[in-house]
Amino acid sequence: MTSHLGIKVILTHNGIWSGNDPAMTRKMTSDRCRIRRAKPGDVPSLKAQEDRSFAHDRLSVRSLRLSIQSPSQTVLLLESNTGSLLGAAVLHFRIGSRKCRLYSIAVEASGNGLGSILLSACEKAARERGCLEMRLEARTDRPRLIRFYEDRGFRRMGMKPSYYEDGSDALIFAKPV
Repeated sequence: MTSHLGIKVILTHNGIWSGNDPAMTRKMTSDRCRIRRAKPGDVPSLKAQEDRSFAHDRLSVRSLRLSIQSPSQTVLLLESNTGSLLGAAVLHFRIGSRKCRLYSIAVEASGNGLGSILLSACEKAARERGCLEMRLEARTDRPRLIRFYEDRGFRRMGMKPSYYEDGSDALIFAKPV
């Protein structure tokens, strides 16, 4: 299945394959998933995902609703073919800027490729909006997350002391898209 963002995503019994190789697609017995833009009716499942994914600095129901309705934000969902939410991401676009900010990316489990697929969809959405660069912040106490972003081409640009609600520091990352 190809999402509205043109990314083919296939869930397999042993992981995820993402690509556009029809021969590979035919060889795999799999369930499929898709990436789509969030709608107002998605807020309850988005809030539940947010609460499961983050211990601190969670988005409120009001913030999620406003993000979905805002012309300067995009909320993307990664869902199974049965409609189960597997991941979500929130992108912020500043009017008149060619940079965007990945505010949040949350997936049901790490190490299974869902984050990579969702990040690729975010990068594609940023390019479609004319952005040249994506920025984000990551907690300094999350080494796997930091490695995840660095392995995908993000470079460290600095640090924000006491950035998070609990006083934790944030690393600032950027990547050309």
